[in-house]
Amino acid sequence: MTKSEKLYEIHENLNAFRDGFFRGNPGRSNQLQVMHLRRWLDDLTFSCLNGLEKVYVEDASTLVRIILEREKEPFSQFILYQGVRVFVKDFQDDGTLTNALMVELFLYLQQQDCSEIYFESLLQRFIEPAISNFDLPRYASYIKTRSSRAFKGSLQNSRGQGEKETQSNPGGPIKAFYEYVSAHEQETPSRLLQKIQTQASGLTVEQLKEFLMSFLEEIITVVDVSSVGVQRCIQSLVTSYITRMVGKEPKKPSDWARPEEMKPDCYQKCVDCSKMNTFLRDPELQHHILPCEKTWHLKTKYHLFKYFEVDEVDHNPVAVAKTLNWWEEQQRKWESRASDALEALQKLPQAELKQCLTHRYDEIMDLRAVKVIDDSNESNNQAHYETRSTVPQKRTRDDL
Repeated sequence: MTKSEKLYEIHENLNAFRDGFFRGNPGRSNQLQVMHLRRWLDDLTFSCLNGLEKVYVEDASTLVRIILEREKEPFSQFILYQGVRVFVKDFQDDGTLTNALMVELFLYLQQQDCSEIYFESLLQRFIEPAISNFDLPRYASYIKTRSSRAFKGSLQNSRGQGEKETQSNPGGPIKAFYEYVSAHEQETPSRLLQKIQTQASGLTVEQLKEFLMSFLEEIITVVDVSSVGVQRCIQSLVTSYITRMVGKEPKKPSDWARPEEMKPDCYQKCVDCSKMNTFLRDPELQHHILPCEKTWHLKTKYHLFKYFEVDEVDHNPVAVAKTLNWWEEQQRKWESRASDALEALQKLPQAELKQCLTHRYDEIMDLRAVKVIDDSNESNNQAHYETRSTVPQKRTRDDL
């Protein structure tokens, strides 16, 4: 039962043994035997809490369950609470535990009928390592993992109550964490915000999309929006979100060069692929004659020629001319991402957001950081390069 090096597995094994005993003794007529069993299981758990050399992310919820399962057992409380404290102290510098345990503690404390005495005591001992080892990407990852099937009901098994409300918002635990440290410390809240600001770049695009706006929606309502440090943090997070989720607007071509449409030389390193890339790179060339024997090879490689105007003879492509099709497609995608980002920003509490963004509010909400700045000279030059007006006319095979 206790040979595993993982606390959460040991806990499951011991509980399985306990449940099997109770099923085999439904009357529980021998209460002394029941008491001995519980004390024996507690001793095993205590030994593991004091002797394990590794910690795993699942151990955070296990620690909370260990406490909750014994909150009404006076004998168990002292032994196990001391064991939990030792375990947390041993691994307080391990971000795997500290970030997950912070989430578990505050999700539990948000429940209306929870017992707070021991958890408050544990928090006071745990707060400094939680700040020092706070990791925003790891926090985001744990929140998502905890919502998966593997973590659902982690406290339901102990207390028979749901966590739907506390689990639904990924920003809930960090909001509660910030409020807690703000009430107990003066410098700690700013340290937490600095970590959040610097670590936001480590979020994946998926985490930015699924997590960051929900996080901001929660945290922006409890921070001091008049603070310069807070304003700097929120501006940095919002700008990072726009830059990475929307990306730079594709610039409309001002000549015939189409470097974005080039493809790496094929494995055969054929001359025709090289010539096609040279054609796409050239700012003056507008159309290209295709070699009959390699037409389908090139068509397959270059997006089935969907970004070109194509001349055909007997349903066979024989020449291509550059268009704005690639840019137009990228522009539509960019506009869709920009619209989604703006919608997400508009869902944030606008009064607090305006205070945080200060004089940059209009600039940021207009997405100027990623928009292409119009250039009158470019627009004048563009008149010379109207793509479709220079597409060559259809030719016959004899002309070629």
